[in-house]
Amino acid sequence: MASKGTRSYQLEPHVRVNVFENDVTDERRLPDDLSAIQTWLTEYVSQPNHDLGRKGPVCPFIPPAMRADALDYVFRYDLEGSGEEDLFSELLGEFEDFDRTAEPASLSRTSLASRLVVLPNTDATTWHAIDTIYESLKDAAVSRGLMVAQFHPNCDVRAVRNEFFRVARSPLAAVAIRRMAPHDILFLHSDADRFHEYEERFDHYYAVGRIHDPLLIKLYADSRARFATAST
Repeated sequence: MASKGTRSYQLEPHVRVNVFENDVTDERRLPDDLSAIQTWLTEYVSQPNHDLGRKGPVCPFIPPAMRADALDYVFRYDLEGSGEEDLFSELLGEFEDFDRTAEPASLSRTSLASRLVVLPNTDATTWHAIDTIYESLKDAAVSRGLMVAQFHPNCDVRAVRNEFFRVARSPLAAVAIRRMAPHDILFLHSDADRFHEYEERFDHYYAVGRIHDPLLIKLYADSRARFATAST
């Protein structure tokens, strides 16, 4: 997927690159940018951190996805200086492409398919644009049974169990996309529409006792009661 004046190519099975036509500078940067992102994923995202307020890696999803070779990288050098409207449109296109091509989830198994859309040419202005459109991106993702997360050097997103820990800071701006998973009640319990998308997919997990984490069980029960009452 490439817009006018840009070209898209597949560097290897799990790395797609979008650059401006006739611009070789970004292509020369790619090995260093890919290395920076992979180092961040392995040395930070995949590791425990005492500031999380829980055991396990920063993102429990990433280590198994990387081991399964289920993580794709998309480097969007062409989104340099993009405003909110263009950024939303381009990222929505990534959602649609991912949803069409990635392994689906099933009733018994969570899909590990995931995509990291990296925006190496963005600065603080575009990082702010990512923050501004994030809730709309999340609604667009959740309605498709997807989840989205934002990362950039100034990101103010806090850990679920520690409001003082800015958990989503990264060396390069990026947006992660994956299929919805059972633990996503952590991120979908406070909005009725988002919760009902989650409930539709995972109510049976609770019904048959597949969820064991007391926090997830409580969030699900509280949200189900609250939003059922609100809809009557």
